[in-house]
Amino acid sequence: MLVISGLAFLSSCRTTAALYSSSAKEDAMMNVPNMLSASLGRRWRAERNFWLSALTFFSWCVLARLYVVVRRLAQLNDRIEELQAKPLPEDIPLQSPTGPIKDVPEPVDVVEELKKAK
Repeated sequence: MLVISGLAFLSSCRTTAALYSSSAKEDAMMNVPNMLSASLGRRWRAERNFWLSALTFFSWCVLARLYVVVRRLAQLNDRIEELQAKPLPEDIPLQSPTGPIKDVPEPVDVVEELKKAK
């Protein structure tokens, strides 16, 4: 649908540009009000179609990008579940960017520490 709406957008751009480039010559020749009204109607419809196709193309682009992001999120969630299901071997020491972790301190309860400090 993205390709189809892109082609429709390009087609409406071409049609609108063609009507606006030829309108200066036609306006000089139009002395009859009905001809002027018909020309203005064609221009209005071409511009309306241009904006509708631009909105449609933009909406499909946003939808396509959203699909890619949601698909990537689902892949990452599946990978997280896979890694969480696999147990860690006990003989592998924990590593940090600076080297192996030797002594891991116990977690501190901040509320209890504040109560003791008073």
